[in-house]
Amino acid sequence: FMASAYAEMLLFGTFVALGYVYRRKPAIHRPMMLLATIVIESGAFGRLPYIGDLAVPPLYVWVPVLIFGALLFLLQWAITRTPNRAFLAGYALLAFTAVVSVAISHTSTWDRLASLIAP
Repeated sequence: FMASAYAEMLLFGTFVALGYVYRRKPAIHRPMMLLATIVIESGAFGRLPYIGDLAVPPLYVWVPVLIFGALLFLLQWAITRTPNRAFLAGYALLAFTAVVSVAISHTSTWDRLASLIAP
């Protein structure tokens, strides 16, 4: 659980920082801010009823976020008829981080580190 929470914080900060850096380029700024918003929605999605049926922990944190992000990408693509490359690159980073955080959370090294953080 803590590995995904730390990964979410890191991703949120990364997307907001990228959005800030590219604030004068709307084609990059908007998708980064949207992705930052999508990342922090995992807490809200995790509280939805029946969300546990979607995936096993800790995937129930990431699966709704990834599905929601993919739906927003497809919606934007359908409306504009062009895929937004900045959103797609950020989404790829989001998916990669999800896989890595789940893999890290199952290691004994993470268990020892987490026990030091929250005894």
